[in-house]
Amino acid sequence: MNHRCTSAVTACAATLLLVLTTGCDTIGGALGADPGATARPSPGTGEKPVTRDVIAESGAALAEAALTLNRLGAEHMVAEFTFTSETATGPWDSNLYGNVSFPTPATGDYPQDDMSGLYWIGPEGRSAHMPYFTEDRACLCTRFDDTHKWGITKERPVKAAAVLPAPPKDVEKVTVGTVFSLPFADVPIGTDAPELAEYGIESPRGSGAEAEVWPLVGAATSKDGAESVREQEDDTDVDLSADVLFDLDEHTLTPKADKVLDRAARRIEDSGAASVGVAGHTDDSGTDAVNEPLSERRADAVAKGLDRRIDSEVDFTTSGHGSKEPVADNATEEGAQRNRRVTVTLPRAAEGAASSPRPDSSAAPAASGKGRPMTEFAETVTDEEEPAYKAELKGLGLERIATDTVLLSYAMTSRYDSTEGLNPFWPEPSTTALSSLEGTSATDPATGTTYGSMVIDQGAAVPEGAFSTYCACTITSAGGMFVAKGETGTLYVLLPVPEDVGVLDIALGKDLTFKNARIED
Repeated sequence: MNHRCTSAVTACAATLLLVLTTGCDTIGGALGADPGATARPSPGTGEKPVTRDVIAESGAALAEAALTLNRLGAEHMVAEFTFTSETATGPWDSNLYGNVSFPTPATGDYPQDDMSGLYWIGPEGRSAHMPYFTEDRACLCTRFDDTHKWGITKERPVKAAAVLPAPPKDVEKVTVGTVFSLPFADVPIGTDAPELAEYGIESPRGSGAEAEVWPLVGAATSKDGAESVREQEDDTDVDLSADVLFDLDEHTLTPKADKVLDRAARRIEDSGAASVGVAGHTDDSGTDAVNEPLSERRADAVAKGLDRRIDSEVDFTTSGHGSKEPVADNATEEGAQRNRRVTVTLPRAAEGAASSPRPDSSAAPAASGKGRPMTEFAETVTDEEEPAYKAELKGLGLERIATDTVLLSYAMTSRYDSTEGLNPFWPEPSTTALSSLEGTSATDPATGTTYGSMVIDQGAAVPEGAFSTYCACTITSAGGMFVAKGETGTLYVLLPVPEDVGVLDIALGKDLTFKNARIED
């Protein structure tokens, strides 16, 4: 064999994972027209808007959003929203101010007066294509300087828009995610873009604004917990548990490492990759003077172990990062354990590469058409320590919205007899908790592989060693969602499920599982 291993200690910034979605209440309501808006013909393709219910805090009037997409030349696309409410009578009954934007990278500040909180999902389900932003983080989107203008009333719908990079010309539909609703699935793309001046938006031509594409990352964990795969648009990161590979503070491989390295080597061989990165990581206990050289020596040991198992020509590059690149919160034991890892990175696009996270690299038999529909799921749940916290859960759907991405949604009707409303993120780890990364998961019954909630990753946008993550699911904690007694809230999460998996065991929190749920295409 003719392998080459190189080594370098690097210090890269940790990832910033931003909020992908927020909760919403289910509503009725009809689409309306803004009496003050200039009429424009429907899109040339005759496509109808796609509608979703809008987030509503406790006591807020119910509202609905209608979305249309239209190409603006060959490179750009305009997303137009019309927000309506049949019950809101004043601008504060249902107000969007602060609920339609993403936080600013690095600072975390919210530009609450703009329509920046949306993106379209790449067909592979591993990329989030954001609106255009200028150098000073101004979005090419609707901005209202008066908060009342964000207020939806029955007589005056709110109209807003944003300019995004267009998908390839042969793409006719995309799924659009927002921070104020469930994703808009399969939105048709028309050709009748509006005049941007109608929305006070600058043209992307000559504006200096640039397109931003953020990785949409999903993790799959093997049945034995020794291996977790995070697949992105271009690369696949295979996290090998350092607790399995090594004894405490050691860099010599343990006998338990053999099975883990065998699987990793098989994945590399199957991918056809010519170059592979191997990076060691630790938690934040101890000092950099100890952690960085330890992580580098561990990466070297893993690279040599893989080298012995692979017959093809592969160049290994090793590095040690210490505690500088966490993937989880070191404040918890579970998070610290996830950060103690050796990450093997190979190109996702390599010839023959697997198209989805599968830790054991084995192919599970497709189960399309088998299993039970998610709509059969119905449970009444309470909190052990607070019996008054009571809710009825009802499955809404489990549908594939991209090649390797599945949308799970269900409704929660509050039976909590209080004027405060029920927060789905209850005091203890709850069956309805979706705000934490581990709140909801899905397991492939054929292989035992578990798929966790997906996240958006902005890369090196935060100070070195920092960690901030929000799952691609409904925000339910910190007052993000309260449901009054008798009202119903809709919750959802995106899961990184391979296209050849057709049935899942859905776990809501730690105590409630719906087995053999069928994925609908």
